[in-house]
Amino acid sequence: MSLPPAKDAAVPTTGIVHLTRPLTALRWAVAALVISTLITAAKFAAWVITDSTAVFSDALESIINVVTASFALFSVWLATLPRDETHPYGHGRIEYFSAGLEGAFICLASVTIMAVALPELFQPRAPERLDAGLLLTVLIGVVTMVSGQLLQRAGRRLESPTLEADGAHLTSDALTTLGVFAGLLLVRFTGWNWVDPATGLLMALWLLTTGVSILRRAVGALMDEAVPDLLDAIGEVLETTREPGWNAPHHVKVHRLGQRIHIDLHLVLPRFWTLEQSHEVSERIEYACEERFGGETELMSHLEPCTDRACSSCDLDECPIRAVPFEGRERWTHDVIRRPYRHRKTEPDAH
Repeated sequence: MSLPPAKDAAVPTTGIVHLTRPLTALRWAVAALVISTLITAAKFAAWVITDSTAVFSDALESIINVVTASFALFSVWLATLPRDETHPYGHGRIEYFSAGLEGAFICLASVTIMAVALPELFQPRAPERLDAGLLLTVLIGVVTMVSGQLLQRAGRRLESPTLEADGAHLTSDALTTLGVFAGLLLVRFTGWNWVDPATGLLMALWLLTTGVSILRRAVGALMDEAVPDLLDAIGEVLETTREPGWNAPHHVKVHRLGQRIHIDLHLVLPRFWTLEQSHEVSERIEYACEERFGGETELMSHLEPCTDRACSSCDLDECPIRAVPFEGRERWTHDVIRRPYRHRKTEPDAH
């Protein structure tokens, strides 16, 4: 299928992802695993230096980074595999399982940190060699923050929920590390040893909210939760590509399968058009969607013949069967294209 759009207007190119994105996502996943491993090693070194409860809690949480980054690498690799007989929609949904697992592990880490830090709050110990520990901790925090932001940006650009979740995890990890730095700094200048385990508890609460947020988004994706922004983008593609006679797009549904997008679309066309004309409309829409969302986009279109009800919103100038005058058309936003549209003259036989 290689038909160009019939109109001279250019199809919007915002969000185009090149066909090389699976390989790029895999490289980012490898980088995430290497970075997580180095950060974890550095945090345990900081714990050995300081013997701090907060630093130990931070290092304990970073073990989860390595585990989830390993599974993220596997998930991104699996998502790049082509469709086969047993997986006709591809393997992209594994990325949501990976993101959900990451969120669950973050929640588990937060509970573990609470269990470690809470007893220390009642019997606080003075951390050791704070000057060296402070320097190492702030360096770790900065490196982790930069890595997390880059990974999140890559995940959004490559439409990889696994990379985005991994980047969000590293970003939250950086904030907790900088929180640990602030706590140790306070201990250093005040001598309040209880601040050390208290910082660990605050870090655990922050991680819990982050984990729940990641888990909630993953579950929403697995349940095919509607994404209004994506439906609006599909509406924009239809608006840009539309020609006279195209009418009432409805029942539009989207399955986002990792880096792949499957679109179900219903569209009303003049009932006197030939099958060849209707098929050409389907191909033009599919071409435009591929241009907008990438070559792995799949469109399943259901083209329906018009009834008299469609006349008021049909802008076809020379229509031999028009029943009522054209009154105007709606802009095809997500609220319009997702709603049902009753056009049948009679309901199908229930038997």
